[in-house]
Amino acid sequence: MKFIRNNIIFILIIIVGIFILKFKLPYYIEAPGGLETLNGRYIINNEYKSKGSFNLTYVSEYDANIPMYIYALINKDYDIVKKKESIPTNSTYEEEKLRGKLMYKDSIDNAIIASYKEANKSIKIINRIPTIIYITKESKSDFKVGDQIIEIDNKKINSKKDIEEILKNSKNKLNVKVINNNKTYNRVVEKTNNKLGILIIEEKKIEEDPKIKISTKSDEYGPSGGLMISLEIYNKLTEFDLTKGLTISGTGTIDEDGNVGSIDGVKYKLKGAVKNKADIFLVPSDNYKEAITLKKKYNYNIKIIKVDTLKEAIKKIKEI
Repeated sequence: MKFIRNNIIFILIIIVGIFILKFKLPYYIEAPGGLETLNGRYIINNEYKSKGSFNLTYVSEYDANIPMYIYALINKDYDIVKKKESIPTNSTYEEEKLRGKLMYKDSIDNAIIASYKEANKSIKIINRIPTIIYITKESKSDFKVGDQIIEIDNKKINSKKDIEEILKNSKNKLNVKVINNNKTYNRVVEKTNNKLGILIIEEKKIEEDPKIKISTKSDEYGPSGGLMISLEIYNKLTEFDLTKGLTISGTGTIDEDGNVGSIDGVKYKLKGAVKNKADIFLVPSDNYKEAITLKKKYNYNIKIIKVDTLKEAIKKIKEI
């Protein structure tokens, strides 16, 4: 007790310090990320080697404690986001993480398909499994994120198109068989304006030649790395080294036809690329204005290339 009385101020300072560091505010801090090299992530037998690298860019996100919140207020590169704004309406945090994982897997599948097509290599889609990634407030169902739809009213489902055709001529109430976490469930669903109130991606089983071995990280999610993944795979399939010894970064979604889509967080991704001394930053057309404005404002030493397709990205890199 004597020790406590003699050191009460010191003890209180420690307690307050621990509280300040551990107490979580209802915010996230979004900040510039960095580069994730794709070297060694996609392995193909007899692949062509690169002197440079293709790199994913990302947004750093932190739980906000009091010191981090104060730092974000005074740092122009950091933004404060309410936690409820960081996930879609009608979603839980766990559903958002699962959705991100499913979309990340979808982006890899699309990147493989697009890059093999562009490189004139053999690629076949064996089957497509419609998988639910989002359920709207209007949905009259007991669907769960991650449900794989395999039957509707005893009719087998092999694609999103099958669902669309069934909905055109079906009754309002439907019996839907799904698989989730290797378990089968029967969902009872009611149509609204001929729709189920869900968003779907297709999980694909792919057969490619040459075979590709994929190594991913457990904390990766979302579709925004699709463009860079497709470039990395294409570069391994073709003799010409697209990297030319450069550090090439970028962002953008990809579909199986090689079309590049817009993304969020371009300012954080560009700043992370600049910080890590990337030579090139590839960006979708819809995000180009923001990226080039930032480059001019801060005089960034990086070449920004606007792209709409995988084919265009390859052409513009070759022209550098």
